[in-house]
Amino acid sequence: MSVKAMNNSTQTPFEVPRKVAGPSIAAARAGKQQQLVTLSAKLNLCKNAQTVVREAVDGLTAILEASGGLMMVLPPGDLLYTKYVRHSDALAALERTLNDHQWPALPISSASSGIRVQHVGGLLIVPLQRDERSVGLIAFDTHGRALAANHEAGLLLLCNHLVALLASPKSAPSGSMDADDMASAAVLQRNLLPAIPPSHSSGLAIATHSQTAGFVSGDYFDLIRVDDGKMGVVIADVEGKGVSAALFGNMLRTTVHFLTRESSSTASVLGKVNTILHKEAAALQKLFTLFYAVYNQDTKELTYTGSGHISPVVVRAADRKVERLHSDGTLIGIKPEQTFRERAVQLQPGDTLALFTDGLIEYANGKGEVFGEHRLIRVMQERWNEPVERIMKGVLSELARFSPAPPADDLTLILAKVEGTI
Repeated sequence: MSVKAMNNSTQTPFEVPRKVAGPSIAAARAGKQQQLVTLSAKLNLCKNAQTVVREAVDGLTAILEASGGLMMVLPPGDLLYTKYVRHSDALAALERTLNDHQWPALPISSASSGIRVQHVGGLLIVPLQRDERSVGLIAFDTHGRALAANHEAGLLLLCNHLVALLASPKSAPSGSMDADDMASAAVLQRNLLPAIPPSHSSGLAIATHSQTAGFVSGDYFDLIRVDDGKMGVVIADVEGKGVSAALFGNMLRTTVHFLTRESSSTASVLGKVNTILHKEAAALQKLFTLFYAVYNQDTKELTYTGSGHISPVVVRAADRKVERLHSDGTLIGIKPEQTFRERAVQLQPGDTLALFTDGLIEYANGKGEVFGEHRLIRVMQERWNEPVERIMKGVLSELARFSPAPPADDLTLILAKVEGTI
């Protein structure tokens, strides 16, 4: 690992400023979470990796009220940038370690356990990972202070954003900001794909399909290994499309992943998601629906909570009857405190669950007809005894027959079939 320190015309990255101005009154009044959202949007406008790294470290150092911050990007980026507000022995020691071509010993993170904020040697450190591969780290000296849950979720969002931006070099010419922003949003969108590949996961055979109406989607879906033998399934529909929807989807993903490690209750997770993201949803005008379910492989019980999302359906293998999983909560972001209801349903081998966004059932043809829920259910009933991948192919074939036109709205479908002997 060769290290290349970043420089600018006025100050080296390792220079300690003689006088550091405190945060502005406006910034002080704003909550840390809102400042993180603002910084996230600012990073999206950066034109190259060096600027992204500098703005991220400088901004987060101020937001976290840290003595200093550091970011390392591994080759091929090969950057090291440090910001000192005041001297930090711990940060200086980490800087020396990295300059000596060594990597600090950090607790192992993985796609299944999730990236977490770690406290090592008095520093707050977040490994930067892409596809379970380390691409760098970011660290701050916060004087040993732990972050509140919503601030930790916000910091993890920024780290996901950083990985996406650094993987998407800004190559468009000056004046092409819209194209640049959309390219970044597309990378963010790819980061929203489930870390766990749809297949056989904790007793469920899973197939997914997502199609955007524009360049990037307002739909978000995910598979989360909650615990041994338990699989979480998430689907959401964020208001709007484009860069802001992609940014908010990334924020939602990070928040959900963080909260699912803190609680096994689906109702508790949705309540905390609402509390954490309410201000950001209002500021960005991004209300959204959300449905979160957890399947227990041992008991074959599915617990779930919905918030304004279309009710998923289950087609029973025993008699092909249809059951709806009621999603009776209001949209996330309408009010800061909401109480959500957790429900449960007992599943059996061969039962097939379908979660989808309104773009699927409202998909229209040239005659003004909509695809509707009934066509989806009919395919599921006709192919109930087939592998989940073939059921999905059947639905997509039905969509193609219904209309060859591209969708007017983003559409997402998740099919999950309970494994085992019928």
